[in-house]
Amino acid sequence: MSNAPIGNTPASVPEPLPGIAILRRVDVVDAELRVLLSGSGRDFLVEAEGQVLAPEIAAEVETLVRTNDFARRPVATGLAGKDFALRIVRTTGPAGSFYTVYSERTLLRRRLAQIVGRYGLTPSETELLRLVAGGYTFAEIGRRLAIGPTALRRQLRELEEKTSCIGRKGLAKLAHGTETSAVSSPLLASFPAANSNTYRARRAGNRHR
Repeated sequence: MSNAPIGNTPASVPEPLPGIAILRRVDVVDAELRVLLSGSGRDFLVEAEGQVLAPEIAAEVETLVRTNDFARRPVATGLAGKDFALRIVRTTGPAGSFYTVYSERTLLRRRLAQIVGRYGLTPSETELLRLVAGGYTFAEIGRRLAIGPTALRRQLRELEEKTSCIGRKGLAKLAHGTETSAVSSPLLASFPAANSNTYRARRAGNRHR
């Protein structure tokens, strides 16, 4: 029998990315990322001796487990491959640390393509938006883009102004389709209009909240 924890109840499961994610798989791995339990839903995990993480997520899971400070950030988030979002929760017990990995199939790639078409984003702006949408921290985004804090803040401001969003939360809402707007197309109905005056007014109002 495995010593892996099976006490991850539905209440402890991170919520899927809003509107664009379908829970695909749950894996419980040990500190060496060996799969101990696995399943396709929240309640039914079975022993998975000899199994390994799916190739499309394994490298990103390893990076997130190694770099995330779970004491400060209990749920590590990230993106793997073209279509998968990851949520990782650490459980510590007498047998050591275990990690519950939730992989979600998303529509993020499709939405990013729509956003690129609407706002004319450059490849670097698209990658920045993708990382923001993936829930990476400010420091992790900078590390992955190989730029410093000052350059990253400038690029975020430029992207916010270009898309009429406020902050990384606003950018993530745009990517995940949770912003409301009067755009008529059903595919783009959740996109805020790209208007610099609207952006400046909203940002000014935000400072006084």
